[in-house]
Amino acid sequence: MPRGMMPGELAARTSRALDAAVDAGRGLGLTVTNATVLHDVFSVVVHLAPSPVVVRVPTVVRPTSTSTPRRHDSKRSWTW
Repeated sequence: MPRGMMPGELAARTSRALDAAVDAGRGLGLTVTNATVLHDVFSVVVHLAPSPVVVRVPTVVRPTSTSTPRRHDSKRSWTW
């Protein structure tokens, strides 16, 4: 568990990251029937089954980063 986070805060952060991964996958046309958290420390890593796709959702962001996601069509990915 990251330092300073209460269990409820960690669960909420993980849930938001899981939802973001599923939304991003479906937004790219993937069929997602089951999402499994593989790792959760500084980023949440999610497998989007049945596709052979793993998504890393950064949960610790630099203070200078913008909070508005931008899509990079050439790489089919999102950044914040």
